[in-house]
Amino acid sequence: MNKKLLEKENNLEIGCLGLFSFSSATKLVWEINQLPLFNFERVKDSSIGSKQGISYHTRFEYFLEDYGSQLIILKNKGSKIDLIKSKIDIPYLVYILDGEFEAATTLLSEKLKKLENVKALQVLDSKFINKLVAYI
Repeated sequence: MNKKLLEKENNLEIGCLGLFSFSSATKLVWEINQLPLFNFERVKDSSIGSKQGISYHTRFEYFLEDYGSQLIILKNKGSKIDLIKSKIDIPYLVYILDGEFEAATTLLSEKLKKLENVKALQVLDSKFINKLVAYI
């Protein structure tokens, strides 16, 4: 699989959060969906080709109409590989695409920080986003 790189583009219409939770993906998304604003749905799992074979990653999506942004929750650790490896384990990745993605990122961060199953959130910088763009 060829990797797509974003080079050093600074005006991307994408944001990405590292979400730290010990909950299963289903339990986490169920709790997020209890908030009146969100209604994530599970879609076909992302399949990523790797040296170890095809790795499947749980994926949920929601379109946040007020901001014109698509939200994607993707499990970092798949059946064969982790999408991103770092010194700190990042169980879930949350992508915010298009529209008013910066405002949507702020709103989403504020809502997620209040949930019991979310232990921490980290806005990922362009270095990480560059590595992850091929998996969206």
